[in-house]
This record gives sequence, C-alpha cells and structure tokens, in this order.
Amino acid sequence: MRRTGEPYTTARAEVERTAPPSRPAHRGGSDLYPYAQFTERARKVLSLAQQEAESSGHRYVGTEHLLLGLLREADGLAAHVLVALGVEQAATRAAIAEVLGEPRLVVGDVLPTARVKKVIELAFEEARRLGHSYVGTEHLLLGLLIEGEGVAAKVLQGAGVTLERVREEIQRYLTEHAHDVPGMPRPPGSSTLTALPMGPDVSRLVLAASVRAATRGSRTLSLDHLLDAMISSAGIEALARLLDVRRHAAAKEQAIASQEYEAAAGHRNAEREARRTLDEAIATWREELDPPAQEAS
Repeated sequence: MRRTGEPYTTARAEVERTAPPSRPAHRGGSDLYPYAQFTERARKVLSLAQQEAESSGHRYVGTEHLLLGLLREADGLAAHVLVALGVEQAATRAAIAEVLGEPRLVVGDVLPTARVKKVIELAFEEARRLGHSYVGTEHLLLGLLIEGEGVAAKVLQGAGVTLERVREEIQRYLTEHAHDVPGMPRPPGSSTLTALPMGPDVSRLVLAASVRAATRGSRTLSLDHLLDAMISSAGIEALARLLDVRRHAAAKEQAIASQEYEAAAGHRNAEREARRTLDEAIATWREELDPPAQEAS
C-alpha cells in the first residue's frame, strides 16, 4: 500500500472498501474526501484542515491540520469537548509549531498522509461501532486519539487529553445539551398538540430518546428513537412484568365471571405480586434512564 503522497482516490477506495479507478485523478480541496457520510460540520473540518496545510506551506494534510480544523469549527461537538477539556487553539498551534517548525512555501498538490487516512478509517469504524449512520466531528476526534501516533495525538496527550476523557465528555455533553444543540429535538412538553403535561417518567424517556436521536445526527425525534430508549434490559423487564399484571388481571376477571371464586382469589394474589415486581422493574428502569450524576472535582 502506498503511503504519503498516494492519490486520494486510492485512499478513498480503501476507506470505502471498493476498487480504485484505473486512472486516479489528483484533485485538491474538498474533493479529496468521501463526503457522503460526513455531517456538514465534519465536511467543514476537512476543508479547514486542507486550508491549514496550505497556509503552513505543507504538501500534505496531517493529523495536526485535522486537529486545528476541529478547533476552528467552534460549533462542532469535537470543539465543545476540546474546550471543556482545556484545549485552546492558540496553545495547540504553538505546540504544533514547536514540533514542525516555521511554515514554508511549497508548491504542488496537498495530499493527506497515510496517518490521516487511517484516522478517517477509524472515524468510520467508530461511527459504526456506536451505531451511527453518519461521521461527525466527534468521530474524527476519536479517530485521532485511537490512532494515537500522529502529531495531533501527541499534542493532545501533552495537554492531558485521553481517549477515555473524550468519550466521557462526549456523552456528558449529549446528555446535558440534547435540546440546546442546533437541530436537536425540542424539549418534552413543547408540542402544542399534547393536551396533558408529561410526567417525570415520560420526560426521562423522551430525554433518553433525544440523546439517541442526537448521536445519530437526526434533526427530529421519531418513534424509532423512543422505541430504542424503551428497549433496554430494564425496559424489557418492565414490559414483561406489565404483561404479567395484565394477564393475571384478565384471568381474575374471567374466573369471577365464571363464578370460580377460589381461582379468582389465586389470580388476585398473583396480580398483586406481579404489580410489586412491576414497581421494582420500573424503579430500575428509571435509574437507567437518568443520566449519571457528575462527581464534584
């Protein structure tokens, strides 16, 4: 496999697992990247990385340029995470310059390094692992850290940023800001079509579904997201216990109608026990739906 300087059409074929065209074209700018699954902000990050490489006089797009692109796209989730972890653009530029030296003028095609191509592959893999149908700025940031050997990873490590901390911060941000991020579902109870206010359990469920919608890049909250939030281990247990309650209640009513009072008493006791286990299952489910409390530092 060719490394730095390899035509990007070949690199893109590696990412997409398809054969490259017989005559790869050297194209600059945004055409270098497989945009189909990238979010709008991730696309902008890749364009900014290209600009960073060109302005630095480099004939390549390296992980350091990708990191600067993530920081410059201030509305992206990756930038929010980096800022929360104390990573500043000016300090990052200084750290990169210390490693690479002063910018210089170089004429020619600006192509991604093999390491950047690997980071993009890892971003795709991370998105698939998380069940996301898109690749966002957060996946690119995770890719930089998972790859771990590039200039960007070294700079982040020097700033105390680890893969674990980034994962935690991504989850925390999505949980706390699910309704503040542009394109996110509206808060529970905001629809004028709902006559009754939502109870706390329904609000928890809608919030959990909203987080799932956000991580998948959805701009609306759909039934799929609600079902996904409901179908958890605790949610399935609660549903099973609810079905038990209904089954015993129906059997009790049928026994009463048939004047089988001894059987009805047995079903009544079974119904009470089923309601008790249902209450326990719902309590467990509530704990699962609630985001974990943040410990004071």
